[in-house]
Amino acid sequence: MSRSGFLKPEHARCVLVENDPNQLLAAMESFRPPDLGKWIEKMAAEAR
Repeated sequence: MSRSGFLKPEHARCVLVENDPNQLLAAMESFRPPDLGKWIEKMAAEAR
């Protein structure tokens, strides 16, 4: 997905995939999103 430009690599790492439902639930429970900052702040900084 990130190679085609659909998702940025930092967002693609947030996609959880498991074959076993219990492993997927465990991955979802332990998931902590990366601190990527707010997109609007990044856009404002780039515009300066």
